[in-house]
Amino acid sequence: MIFRFILFIGVILSVLFGAHFALYASVVHFFNITDTGTKNTMLWVVFLLSFSFFLSALLIRIHGNILFNLYYLFSAFWIWGLVQLLFATVVIWAVVGISRFAHFQLPLFQVASALFGLAVVVAFYGVWNAFHPVVQNIEVGLKNLPKEWQGETVVQLSDVHLGAINGVGFLKHVVDQVNALHPDLVLITGDLFDGMDGDLAGFIDPLDAIKSKNGVYFVTGNHEGYLGLESAIAILSKTQVDYLKDEVKDIKGLQLVGIDFPLGEQTPDAKVVFESKGYDPKKPTILMFHTPTNVLRTSQSLIGQRSDAYWSPDLDYSYAKSMGVDLQLSGHTHRGQFPPFSWFAHRIFNGHEQGLYADGTFQLYVSGGVGTWGPPLRLLNSGEIVAIKLKSN
Repeated sequence: MIFRFILFIGVILSVLFGAHFALYASVVHFFNITDTGTKNTMLWVVFLLSFSFFLSALLIRIHGNILFNLYYLFSAFWIWGLVQLLFATVVIWAVVGISRFAHFQLPLFQVASALFGLAVVVAFYGVWNAFHPVVQNIEVGLKNLPKEWQGETVVQLSDVHLGAINGVGFLKHVVDQVNALHPDLVLITGDLFDGMDGDLAGFIDPLDAIKSKNGVYFVTGNHEGYLGLESAIAILSKTQVDYLKDEVKDIKGLQLVGIDFPLGEQTPDAKVVFESKGYDPKKPTILMFHTPTNVLRTSQSLIGQRSDAYWSPDLDYSYAKSMGVDLQLSGHTHRGQFPPFSWFAHRIFNGHEQGLYADGTFQLYVSGGVGTWGPPLRLLNSGEIVAIKLKSN
């Protein structure tokens, strides 16, 4: 397992260095940089930037402070800038190739300057967009829905990723948006915390400011495991948020089932939750599970679970269907945040990376997430706060 992890990190670092070097070589060519001292300095910068995100993530995980937080923030922004500059580089080379094929000479310096400038503008927009989630309104029918819940609003928050980047100000903005919806119930489907920064006390008051008539409920995601589940739960215990740990709860005739994200040996047994904790298949039911996957886990190993969640997700929902679940609320995908990762997410999750999907009476809503992980940006999609209006099916 350790060897695989080291190999994985090595591959990622090699890809990052290759991407940085390609950008370096292209910039040298586009802008005709010939001075040896300048090129050597650029190479050193490329080398340091190649592993900056991994190093900053490690440092902030060991000890969060202002200096490490700023380094992590800079590294995350730079990864996004790198992606945009690489896109611009590909376009520039394509333009150069086409112009040479057509025997037409373009002013390379001006073309490169214009396209790199556009890349910077797009990068800034992506960052702004990441910090301005929108409200997504949907309507969902549940069987045997009590009249007390007819037309009521359930708000789903997923993947807020509170920490060094999505700080207290961001959470307060999200809470204001939630409270403006006058929710009857708020459900948080994992990755509330980012898992990088252990200093979370500042989030207690904003979480307590959520106004929900029937409470705020939470299930864990994978990043609570990175943070340390005990740390996350210790913070939540000081708030109004109710941790629904592998249990069933009836709220005025609406049934909630909360199942934790599997973390190695702490893998929950969904069958135990459904079959021995008072679950009633006749009641209208909302299942909270972080990943948009089968709630049953076939793998008990940590590596197998990671594969199921990321690379080969189990998209068989037959067990939830058989148990009479009306609506499964999940997140995790972030909708890829930006190309090309948004395309990967669409392919990996077979189109189930964001939105409402129905199969008979079973429905799945996958939130694209409120916040971000890694580069704080979104392009061609926005963070979302999901407002679900309930009706009788």
